[in-house]
Amino acid sequence: MNRFLVLFGVILTMALAAPAFAAPPLPIGGRTLAGPASTSLVASATETIAAGLSGNAICASVANTGSAAVQLTITGGATSVLTIPIRKTLTLCNDDPATASLLCMAIGTGTCKATWRIDDL
Repeated sequence: MNRFLVLFGVILTMALAAPAFAAPPLPIGGRTLAGPASTSLVASATETIAAGLSGNAICASVANTGSAAVQLTITGGATSVLTIPIRKTLTLCNDDPATASLLCMAIGTGTCKATWRIDDL
């Protein structure tokens, strides 16, 4: 019986830790300007992930590793907005950026987690 409980505990621990290991990596590339970095946000919070980007056309990649959608906004000459669903990785490009920010779309006491990277085109 004790062996079963120990084995069950190990399996349960691995299952609970699995989402942390399942996050898609965003390694540094040859044109990376910022990141990769991870962020955690409370519901409705915004975080500026890059500023002073003018002069470079960029693409921002976001891997949503949390349990609520994350919105990526790139402002500048034109504003680009993209919502990243949970467990998805998407990229948004902008030819005339100034800033890039993330918004947590969770409600109530929810939170968001994401990994991001910004690359020069």
